Amino acid sequence: MDDLPSTTSIDINNEAKTAVDAYTLNASFDLTDNLRLVSVTGYRDMIEDTIYDFDGTSANHITIEKLNDYDQFSQELRLEGSWNNVDFVAGGYYWRSEFERDWVTGGEFWYSVSQIDLLLQQVLGVPKAVYDLRNNTWTSVSPELESVVAPYPTPLEMCWSPDRATVFGNVWCDTGTPLTGMGDAYTQRLYEEQVTKSLAFYAQADWEFAEKWNLTLGLRWTEEKKDFSAGQAYLAPENRKRVMAFPEGEWAHLNNKWDEISPKVGLSYRFTDDIMFYASFSEGFHSGGYFGTNQNRADFERDQYDPEYAQSWEAGVKSQLMENRIQLNATFFLNDFTDKQEASVFLDTSTNTVATKFDNVADAEYMGVEVELQWVVSEYISTFASLGWLDAEYKEFETDLNPNDDIDLIEDATHLIPRSAPEFTYALGGTVAFPMGPGEFEIYVKYDWIDTIETSLVNISFNQVDSRENLMASVGYHWNNMALVLYGRNLTDEQFETPAVIDPLFAASTVTQGSTWGLEFSMDL
Repeated sequence: MDDLPSTTSIDINNEAKTAVDAYTLNASFDLTDNLRLVSVTGYRDMIEDTIYDFDGTSANHITIEKLNDYDQFSQELRLEGSWNNVDFVAGGYYWRSEFERDWVTGGEFWYSVSQIDLLLQQVLGVPKAVYDLRNNTWTSVSPELESVVAPYPTPLEMCWSPDRATVFGNVWCDTGTPLTGMGDAYTQRLYEEQVTKSLAFYAQADWEFAEKWNLTLGLRWTEEKKDFSAGQAYLAPENRKRVMAFPEGEWAHLNNKWDEISPKVGLSYRFTDDIMFYASFSEGFHSGGYFGTNQNRADFERDQYDPEYAQSWEAGVKSQLMENRIQLNATFFLNDFTDKQEASVFLDTSTNTVATKFDNVADAEYMGVEVELQWVVSEYISTFASLGWLDAEYKEFETDLNPNDDIDLIEDATHLIPRSAPEFTYALGGTVAFPMGPGEFEIYVKYDWIDTIETSLVNISFNQVDSRENLMASVGYHWNNMALVLYGRNLTDEQFETPAVIDPLFAASTVTQGSTWGLEFSMDL
């Protein structure tokens, strides 16, 4: 493998602005000695305005401007109480969010896409009509397509016509573009809006039905509604990139509603005052929805995915030993997913670019064990360690194992490994803290290790991320409400690369950051 790059050359500054307003109001009212009403109200508004050089080179190839506007409101009312040997909570929850995504992709990428047609025509003999939207001229037309193109003197006039699919596939052109062409570097605009409303009612009770035994019963009803709108993406000159020029009649307006009842059952046994065994079963539900980061109306209509369901079993032990100096917890879990939601990226030959398909693709099972240890060695020294083992596998899964070959071949894929599911993980570290002057001096060290993971749905080998480690440490002084901390992260300078290859368009990758050091001062007001 080639050495990881330590520098990059870009043709623009990657500027980013984020503005966040967040408010939370907590209120509680004691109705009786054993009954309390709690209200939690939240509001959040976030605007992101970023521009970055997606290709990471000095060439003006792909530039993406992202404008995202997100806001949400939530309200929870719950009743908490106790009665004899029963503790309970019941309440309702309302949540509403609105999301607007407005992206512009620029650079010379869209011109290079049109040249793929020329390559197919010259090398493979595929009949093509090749265009140059920069100056609005035809550069090559196969004899088989001459009669189709003839009524349209320029590519733009054909792109505006009902016959555009013959040459442009699903690509649209801004009808406000002058016939002189779009200029040297033109753009594509993506736009979507989503509104989500969720309503839930729940209740849970813990019942000590016998000495040392406790039973937990819970039930939640959830209804979620989503409204989605997105326009067919279009090509436009640079000076018209923010003009709302989506073609009339080419909007996807979709909506749906889902509801689900999710139960929970738990049982615990306090073996001693310091050791408790427990087991539980619960069901979960992740609502369906829509995927808006695509170009074509047909993709929006295709990518209407259904809810994902999970059944979770858990059993374990929690303990406090040696006069609470040692905390040792161990858990076994089994998560059974039905209609698991996944996304995959593939070459879209209707536009000569890429598309993302989001769908319910599989049933999967995640089984594992987690062990956690915390040990207070002395008044000044404490340590911790954790170990995780995970066995993730598909139970039912069929997909196209080679999504970029332009051949729809669905095969059994249960032999693949789910993404982001490392088999082993572990961590260990500790803190040394002792009085010094009017405050406290503290040394903190933590080491993490994560096993190999797959990042591609179809387990493409060069998309695999090898096992990696992370050593972090800090030295700080704490006094009253102030702290001065010198920290170092990724001290072993561990770096790994995650490639993204979309043949034949481009290849990109993400390289993680190396070692970082910093000095931080904080004050609690």
